[in-house]
Amino acid sequence: MLVEREVTLRTAWDYARVSADFNPIHLSEGAARRLGLRGAIMHGMWSLAYALAAPPVPALDGEGVLETEFLTPVQLPGKVTVKQWSVEGRTHRALCDVRTGRVHMYARWGRTA
Repeated sequence: MLVEREVTLRTAWDYARVSADFNPIHLSEGAARRLGLRGAIMHGMWSLAYALAAPPVPALDGEGVLETEFLTPVQLPGKVTVKQWSVEGRTHRALCDVRTGRVHMYARWGRTA
């Protein structure tokens, strides 16, 4: 485990201001529920950025490939952790729910064959 973080509606609003993504499913419990979700969810791009920014910050050179899979949204409020491992020269990171262990997102990078 690299790092843990509480993710709240405040986190979503802070990210919305930086990204200019004011989608109501990220910012309002009521709006998210009216659109069929259990409640507000965190931005997917925040999940990727947070996982990649966790220390130690990975070296992503111009020759490599970054692949991402978004599996399940981060429900707000929540607590997430970033896990890292390597397979055949490629670095993998996962953003996981601290309480349940559910994987929200995978990212992997490195040179492809």
